[in-house]
Amino acid sequence: MYVVTQRIATTTITGSLRTLADIQVKDSDAVKAILDLLAEVDIARAERNVIVHGAWRAAAEPGFAWVQTFKWSRQEVVRDELWSTSDLDAVADYIN
Repeated sequence: MYVVTQRIATTTITGSLRTLADIQVKDSDAVKAILDLLAEVDIARAERNVIVHGAWRAAAEPGFAWVQTFKWSRQEVVRDELWSTSDLDAVADYIN
């Protein structure tokens, strides 16, 4: 699978897995568990993208920073969020 998926976006992979789960998995509880897990993967990926691709700048108060993100698919294309070091730690723990 690595050879097939190494250059494919994670959203494409999770989307394909959702389709396969609906088609191939007969146990509805198993399908729900798979879909819930894929939702967690999507959340973790989105948070990771904020950290990696966001435009970071220092805030006035120590221990805080502003991160600006751009996403064409949301109503608010450009978003500024204030993050604390504890927010960053929490997201790192969640992704881990």
